Amino acid sequence: MDASAKPTLVEVIRGHLEQQGEPRSAAEITAALTQAHPDRSVKTTVVRTTLEGLVAKSHAHRTKQGSSVFYTAAAASQPAPAEPQQEASDVGDSCGFSACHYPAAVRDAPAGT
Repeated sequence: MDASAKPTLVEVIRGHLEQQGEPRSAAEITAALTQAHPDRSVKTTVVRTTLEGLVAKSHAHRTKQGSSVFYTAAAASQPAPAEPQQEASDVGDSCGFSACHYPAAVRDAPAGT
């Protein structure tokens, strides 16, 4: 029962990112979580995979500086897209971005233009 009371790794990582004022690497996040949660076994590869999942869901942002990758929390004040997911899927689906990432002129243009 104690395990169910623990926050998930996703929740812990997201909370950590939200508290940071600057971008952090997966290794830095792993070190901070290991120190803050000594009862958990946290591996950098799992943290990186979790971070990439957060990026895919627009809960975090990824930036590259040279060969290094850094992560920041997405702004909490960003509202969810008002459009239903089905309408958004027709633009940019092949690259993994939803239509909300495009300017209105591109997003609202008739198909085939």
